[in-house]
Amino acid sequence: MPPRARGHVGTADLARVPPEQEIEASLVVHDRFYRMIEQVVARQIETFGIAVVIDIHSYNHRRDGAGQAPADPSGNPDIDVGLTELDRVRFRPLAQALMHRLREVPVRGNAPDVRANVRYPDGGHFPKWLHARFGSQVCAITLEYKKMFMDEWSATADIVALEALRAGLLHALDGIREHLK
Repeated sequence: MPPRARGHVGTADLARVPPEQEIEASLVVHDRFYRMIEQVVARQIETFGIAVVIDIHSYNHRRDGAGQAPADPSGNPDIDVGLTELDRVRFRPLAQALMHRLREVPVRGNAPDVRANVRYPDGGHFPKWLHARFGSQVCAITLEYKKMFMDEWSATADIVALEALRAGLLHALDGIREHLK
């Protein structure tokens, strides 16, 4: 089980610290999640010899305000593929196939900018935990989608872009299945 960190609370955040009961309830959910993932991944490894875990997130790229320009695209790919904890010898072809297939489905008429380890070069806690627990038996890949599928400030979704990204993900997952056969 990973450590249950409470994080850093700055003085400006003191008014927003949740009550202790809410914190404890969140930690219970956290523990339950990691126990469940450990069981599911272990079962996949027992059945297939490996487990592929796709950890999906999104990130803001218009942090300066509603009317401001998006952040510099050089540091903000449309899809940032986290491969920091990947056994590159064993899973490099799978990761390359995934990235290639993510680029094949256009979003708003353009191939998505798909690059690896750009926004989050340390990979985050979850893939580190998976790799520490299961080693080269798990292929942990994080997909960080730039919020090009919505207006970050109004929360208005661009359904056409969202559906294109969904189709691209399904296309990429089909490629993983083919690769693993």
